[in-house]
Amino acid sequence: MERNHMFVRSLLEPNKLLISTTVVNRMSRIYVFQPDLIMKSTDIDRWVAQLNDPPESIDYFLNTVDDSFIDGFIIYPHHLMFVNKHVITYLSNFVFGPYEYIELRDSFKGAALTNKGMDQAIQHAQDQFQFGKEHLNIVRSIHNQSVRKTCVKQWCDDIHQYLFSSNHIHEGHRELPNAYYGSHSSKGPVFANFNALKYIHKQLILKGVSNPTKSHILARIAQSATEQGYVVSKLYCPLYPDDIDVLLIPELEAAVVDSVPPHSIEPVNPKDRVFHFDHDCLEQTTLFSQTPEINEASSKYSQHMRQGMLSLQKAKKYMDQVHYNTLEQDGHFEGFVGKLNQCLSS
Repeated sequence: MERNHMFVRSLLEPNKLLISTTVVNRMSRIYVFQPDLIMKSTDIDRWVAQLNDPPESIDYFLNTVDDSFIDGFIIYPHHLMFVNKHVITYLSNFVFGPYEYIELRDSFKGAALTNKGMDQAIQHAQDQFQFGKEHLNIVRSIHNQSVRKTCVKQWCDDIHQYLFSSNHIHEGHRELPNAYYGSHSSKGPVFANFNALKYIHKQLILKGVSNPTKSHILARIAQSATEQGYVVSKLYCPLYPDDIDVLLIPELEAAVVDSVPPHSIEPVNPKDRVFHFDHDCLEQTTLFSQTPEINEASSKYSQHMRQGMLSLQKAKKYMDQVHYNTLEQDGHFEGFVGKLNQCLSS
């Protein structure tokens, strides 16, 4: 059975829908958990293992706090979506058919499904990330004023040459889904499907301060690869969903990775190569003249990001406790499975 992981929304920009509306409108039926359920993909795998006719594939909607939890899932070929109530708020403008509620309180015998401390911790994390973004934008603005366009062109040419210099194509790797969104955990941003990198033997690692120019470069590389007939998968930043973090080109066993704060990728393979955007493409004299402003904004950005991550860790502890009190208790899981089976057979 194939398993895919995706985001419905970003923690930093919660009102921005990240899942394709086409996917939503293909559903034959949508079931809404009421109230929200703290569940894990392993819970659903456990249910599926009991089915006589298991689904062909499942799409998991990753929770915005920690990707060990999910906010919902889709099973194929049934085209049935099960999703938490708060998610349907963001999908309601795109869902043209009716959806049905699954009442959960009776399945968990009075166990608390919500936690005020958890909600407060999540809100505090969102606030800190937003403050951090404001300071990061100051650094980005200074860097944008320092970009040397001729160097950017040469930089792109060098990356292109290194990436496509080999004509050897590696067959047999399955096509990865496009618009494959990255995730993050309470320990910091990670990639939801980091296992996809296990086929990669050549990484082009782009370092430097987060800069919109690098996302534009990644978009240009993706377009070039597509025009040459390669399948390209894009992993977007979970905090800044317009920014591409990774391009995966399975046929070349290659990836182009934006390794900037708050996540970092280091060379691990002999063919890995680092391209440092700040050193190669920015006018150093201009940057030096504004060093105090850059340092102050960078410091505040790091402080807010650390505070946000600490709040996520606190929220994660609350979520672990709620999950333990519900789906990990004797009899509770069976009640939950019973409701899923009713939906599957109706």
